Amino acid sequence: MFSGLEVADQFYDILHKHCGRVQAVSCDEAFLDVTDIDPDPEMIASIIRQEIMQMTRCTSSAGIAENLLLARIATRSAKPNGQVSIASQKVDDYMKNLSICALPGIGRTLQHKLKAQNISTCSQLQLFSKEKLHKDFGIQTGDKLWNYCRGIDNRMVEDVQVEKICIYIYTQDTSKDVEYFYPR
Repeated sequence: MFSGLEVADQFYDILHKHCGRVQAVSCDEAFLDVTDIDPDPEMIASIIRQEIMQMTRCTSSAGIAENLLLARIATRSAKPNGQVSIASQKVDDYMKNLSICALPGIGRTLQHKLKAQNISTCSQLQLFSKEKLHKDFGIQTGDKLWNYCRGIDNRMVEDVQVEKICIYIYTQDTSKDVEYFYPR
């Protein structure tokens, strides 16, 4: 009945088998820091993805980059069932062509504010000074925009356990299911 939880457990078991620094983001998403483990992060990502498929029969995507922001952007580009690496020397070119909508934390309201200033790509956003972004969007959001459009993210992978953030959603299809979970 709760096979989703079993798959999530298998997923995290595989990740921890290959890496000691795992930051759970959700039941099926995590950041891994393999800096000190393997000189070839693309190979370790391929091995992990193969094991996930063998153990869970689920496809997976991987983004490989020098920081959390770039890894998340690379993972989005890799979906579905792919693997994308953003090399350090190619970050500038990669970011310039990226839509601001691809940046994490850019919701609809902020998108509308940016588009009102004719900003739709990271290269357009890079033309604005940090001071201008602070004035228009506030210090915290301005700093985030200035850094993110350049691929800068100083956050580190933190060891966060999946149990703290994993929520399993079960959809009741029949009144019998509802009665099972919510007896009268």
